Amino acid sequence: MEVVGEVFLSALLEPLLRKLTSGDLLNFVRKTQVEKELNKWRRRLSEIDAVLKDADEKQITSSTVKIWLTKLRDLAYDVEDVLDEFQTEALASKVRAESQASSSTVRKLLPTCCAGLNPSAIELNMRTGSRLRDITTRLEAIAKEKNELDVGIMAEQRPKGVKKRPHRSLEELSVTSYGGTEFPSWIGDSCYSKLVHLKLLTCRKITSLSSVGKLPALSHLRIEGMDGVKEVYAEDFQSLETLYIDDMLGWERWLWSDGVNESTLGKFPKLSELTLKYCPRLIGDLPSCLPSLKKLRIERCQGVILAFRAAPDLTSLASLQLIQISGLVSLHDELVQALVALEDLDLEWCDELTYLWQDGVDLDKLSSLKRLRILGCEQLLSLVEGEEGILPCNLEVLSVQNCSNLEKLADGLSSLTSLRDLTIRCCRKLECFSEGAGLPLSLKRLQISHCGSLRSLPDGMMTVVNDSLLEKLVVTACPSLKWLPKGKLPKTLKDLNISWSLPEGILQRDARETSCSNLEHLTLQDLSATTFPTGEFPISLKELDIFNCRIPLLPPLHFLFHLTTLRICRCNELKSFPKGGLPPNLTFLEIRSCKITLPDGTPASCNSNVICCDHERVSSLHHLILGIRDFKVA
Repeated sequence: MEVVGEVFLSALLEPLLRKLTSGDLLNFVRKTQVEKELNKWRRRLSEIDAVLKDADEKQITSSTVKIWLTKLRDLAYDVEDVLDEFQTEALASKVRAESQASSSTVRKLLPTCCAGLNPSAIELNMRTGSRLRDITTRLEAIAKEKNELDVGIMAEQRPKGVKKRPHRSLEELSVTSYGGTEFPSWIGDSCYSKLVHLKLLTCRKITSLSSVGKLPALSHLRIEGMDGVKEVYAEDFQSLETLYIDDMLGWERWLWSDGVNESTLGKFPKLSELTLKYCPRLIGDLPSCLPSLKKLRIERCQGVILAFRAAPDLTSLASLQLIQISGLVSLHDELVQALVALEDLDLEWCDELTYLWQDGVDLDKLSSLKRLRILGCEQLLSLVEGEEGILPCNLEVLSVQNCSNLEKLADGLSSLTSLRDLTIRCCRKLECFSEGAGLPLSLKRLQISHCGSLRSLPDGMMTVVNDSLLEKLVVTACPSLKWLPKGKLPKTLKDLNISWSLPEGILQRDARETSCSNLEHLTLQDLSATTFPTGEFPISLKELDIFNCRIPLLPPLHFLFHLTTLRICRCNELKSFPKGGLPPNLTFLEIRSCKITLPDGTPASCNSNVICCDHERVSSLHHLILGIRDFKVA
């Protein structure tokens, strides 16, 4: 392979492609012009990288190819600079969203964790728009030159005899950026009885796929990046276990054995995983014979799921992911009835989804469903259309995030006796949970954040404390929520994160009451002197985090014998620690952005942000992190 400036270009492009598919970066630029540009970059760089990987490590003598490689190197460096800038902004945005509540007017109107179009992304759009367009233009030109140079590059790098049949003992075959319109006839020949893995990648000029169903041992097939292919032949794949098809812009339909409809062929008896991604023109049902299918992922292939009325054999399907399916309003009854073994259901970024199903649908077929995750479905109004709001009876995990128009959850939540984990995040129009009896007693983890309109929590949440199993409760960045339901928190609670007011019983009046608590981790955010009541922390505490609280004093800490970690950040009005000093067994102390006086004897000198110390007053303290604007030792 050509070396330009002592850098292997293939090794240079690989990290760029990883950055372009980073989850944090994609969420940061989602639904902006930046996302469209980055998608173009990913596609073109993938094509170019495939050519480079396909080449042998030989020196290239052609001056024209060398010039092209130099252009590519320079462009790769420019792309890297832009992506590094985006990743820095994305990380900063994520940190802000996780560490700060939406107390400011700007954050109330546009919380960064809820919207892909956040202020930083808008700024990047304006600041880097011309740079993005310039890179896209250069990249398109380089890609066009690549197509023209393909023949020359392959002639220099490909060993002689490439058109000859490989040895019949071949087990793995990858064909990348093939320049012809049809593959060699030997691909798919049944004489290759040991061929298990087959990849056909970024062969943009191919117009028809060879028959590969005759390969008796073929277990894993990946087809990607063939714009000219309009039909994929659904054959009798007796051994196929995984099928991955992606970036097929021209693919319109499956082709059955008789050219129109399925017959005795088109069987996938062992197929366990099927992925269809970015096939925007594909219309029609899946192959009907999928008795072993366990994982199905359909992304940006709306024609498939919208035509999904005559449901195939999905009796073994355990995991279903539907991602960016435009036009999907709800799940068809026929599909719901076919999912008898489904355990995991993910619906992500389906912009027109308004509800999952209607009341009256026979949910007995979904009795195996344990995990339901809904992310970024902006038009979702409710989980179920109708008054009863029935959900699958054995649901264990329910997560609803970034659904900005969600108005209510299902009224049938209280009847979910197996539900143990409930997460509601960034649902700005959600005002209440339901009109039912509240939450099930089986719930162990409840996390609610960045729901600006939420006014109340279920009344039954804390009334039957003896039977509750709740271990973790997070309620943050919900400015319209003023109080918790009446009653004390359950004794099973170990982790509490609150950002508006403390529930009754968290700070007790005397130590005898604190000994009854099992709370181990307490996080307090955005509290004022009036919402931070007096009293004592539970003696069971092991970690205590106090962030952005406007309080002049802290409750006593010296009796917290189990406390090992204490973090205090952005508490500008806090001037000193309480009398009695720090807990005796503290091992980690972090203080940032505070004007505070540490207790007498606490070590303060350090050569870096983290120091090790051994002091008679706090003999167990191992780590002290200081980020204090006006620091002094008492």
